[in-house]
Amino acid sequence: MNRIALFIFSGIILTTFFSCSTKPSTESIEDPNTEKFSSYLMRNFEDSIPFENHLFILITAKDSPQNIIPILSRLKNEMSGIPKTKYTMIFSSAIQLPDSLKPKSGSYTDWNLEIDKLDLNLAGVSIIKTSNNRIQEQLVLDKDVFGMEKKILSW
Repeated sequence: MNRIALFIFSGIILTTFFSCSTKPSTESIEDPNTEKFSSYLMRNFEDSIPFENHLFILITAKDSPQNIIPILSRLKNEMSGIPKTKYTMIFSSAIQLPDSLKPKSGSYTDWNLEIDKLDLNLAGVSIIKTSNNRIQEQLVLDKDVFGMEKKILSW
């Protein structure tokens, strides 16, 4: 009888042990890209990733103005219906662009050129979609590929 009780007790202990996960939940692990971008915003602009849905359009010196200008012209049309409070544009001061492509408000200029060195897989024009204080999606735009931004611009 003692062997049966010991067997049952051992089974309960082993079942309990193996059913408990010792791995941390993925929610508790900070996304490295979110962490980098959040630190960048705070260091350079004393800003943060908002809780509500938001778009960040990043314009870096990793491409030429000849490629960036058509992308920004296209984006300007695509984003005409999006309230200016729902997006922020960040420009590298190393890239010279016409003022007509820069919004009058809701934008920053990175005078330290840190955006050009930020390790986030950015190109000339990139869109970062955020929600819940985290990066949800990221897209690098290409002047020759049309329509790729439509999905990320919609909520």
